[in-house]
Amino acid sequence: MRLHRFRAFEALCCSYPVKVVRAAIARDVRADHLDYGVSADRPWLTPAGEQHLDARR
Repeated sequence: MRLHRFRAFEALCCSYPVKVVRAAIARDVRADHLDYGVSADRPWLTPAGEQHLDARR
């Protein structure tokens, strides 16, 4: 997510089916790791998402 920022959806869809990417985004929104404004296809990391990524390193 950090690497592609707002183009993460397109980057992920190059490797995975659209419905899988949307399901993953929805899962991370429910977990409070992502948030979005007008379109769920343009999510951004929340502070909790940043911490989650940092903890996985």
